[in-house]
Amino acid sequence: MGPLLPRAQVIPLVLHEKPVETECYSIYAAQQGLPFKCDVMTHPYLLAFALTDFKLQGRTLPKLILNFCNRKRRPHMELRSVYVLVSRVRESSGLRLLYRDVDGLAKVKAQESDESLHAWERGWDHNGKWCDELAKQALQERRERREKAESDAKAARAAQSKKRAAQRANEAAERRKQTKARKRPAQSPQPPPPQPLRRSPRRPPPPPPPRRSPRRRPPPPTTREPQAREVSRARKPPTCSKCRRTGHNARACPFES
Repeated sequence: MGPLLPRAQVIPLVLHEKPVETECYSIYAAQQGLPFKCDVMTHPYLLAFALTDFKLQGRTLPKLILNFCNRKRRPHMELRSVYVLVSRVRESSGLRLLYRDVDGLAKVKAQESDESLHAWERGWDHNGKWCDELAKQALQERRERREKAESDAKAARAAQSKKRAAQRANEAAERRKQTKARKRPAQSPQPPPPQPLRRSPRRPPPPPPPRRSPRRRPPPPTTREPQAREVSRARKPPTCSKCRRTGHNARACPFES
């Protein structure tokens, strides 16, 4: 067992004084050969689930374990719920806390009763007579105290938001400063003057390929040349249009009568 927390209470779980007769009708009991009825020693405790204040209304318990935690969501712990939980036992020694939640307990202590109930409780004088002035005065004091608490909380929230805004602005300025420092080149000695670029000598372009002269065809023979005229005549002798004979024309036709 590890070390106990301060102000913690150990609840021992002891066995019952008398054995309890029970029936074993499971498959495991049949496989292990257990008798149908046997006596067992049990703990005098029953498993139970957590109950809300609504479920406990009208009941009286010998002991009760409470859990006051700081809930972020509904339902929140109200003063009437605390009254119902605390008033379920006959003695204060029957109340225990599940664990000590500082925030939850502080939230319970900050709970206040309803304005009407507060005015009704403060409206009676020392002689037990009702007084309207006392009730009005108590109600007015309660409202002024509530307004002051709300204004203080509002001012605290505004100061907190202003502080967060200033912190965000400082972080943004720091980020901008770091960005400028990264972009700014590091200070170094004067660089040497730039040297002229050395260009390689240009190679002359290759000579163009030689152009081939077009192949010239010989001119066609003309009829003015005698050789050509003879060739043309030999190929096509004249034909007379009158006698229809070859070798002469119509002007020198010897057969004309």
